[in-house]
Amino acid sequence: MQRPALHELPATPREGIVNAALIDRAEPAATLIMPAEKLSNGIFRLPKEAVVYVAHPALGAQLGDFRPDLRLYPLAGSFLQWESLLREAQADALLLNPLEASLFLREKSEDFFRLALNPREICPQPGLGAIVLQTLSDDLPTRRLLQSVHRPELSARTNVERKLLRLLGGEIQTPLGAFCERDAMGHYHLFAAYAGGESGRLRRVRQSSSTTSDLADLAFAALQ
Repeated sequence: MQRPALHELPATPREGIVNAALIDRAEPAATLIMPAEKLSNGIFRLPKEAVVYVAHPALGAQLGDFRPDLRLYPLAGSFLQWESLLREAQADALLLNPLEASLFLREKSEDFFRLALNPREICPQPGLGAIVLQTLSDDLPTRRLLQSVHRPELSARTNVERKLLRLLGGEIQTPLGAFCERDAMGHYHLFAAYAGGESGRLRRVRQSSSTTSDLADLAFAALQ
């Protein structure tokens, strides 16, 4: 049995493997990390023409849509290299997923400012924050056992996000952000942003429904 993060998995599981249970989901909001002295009154507290390194292409496309003045670069390397980017003023900010942000700030939380972004505005990677339990598809006893810890109310929402990813190609690096939520009335709302295709132009969509059955398909059609 394996316990991977859902957003790190391809949209279609490997042959012989099944996602048997979704057990938890942390806050999926993408997070900006920056030195306190870089804070400004601009959108997302970023200074004009700030240099921002981003952890996922969909995050960068969405941030740049709100702030066309920003200079955006893909983030790579180790936590130590990330810290050097900030301390040596090679970057004004980093845009990370929340798990990366928490790990990066574990021993330096007082050194940097942290800003969680609204997932309806900067949509996270599909399934971000969710933890699943995987097992062999033919291991029926284990699959039945894991149903006792499965959280269907969470998986209903992540399934919508992941289905949209699958419809758009299913790769981890697909430039898609997607966030599905359920309101107090029981209605589902899907927010998505996609920067793929030949043009690479960012397209946004919001779809709402009383069920999850067609949400991903409607969003896929709207993004074409």
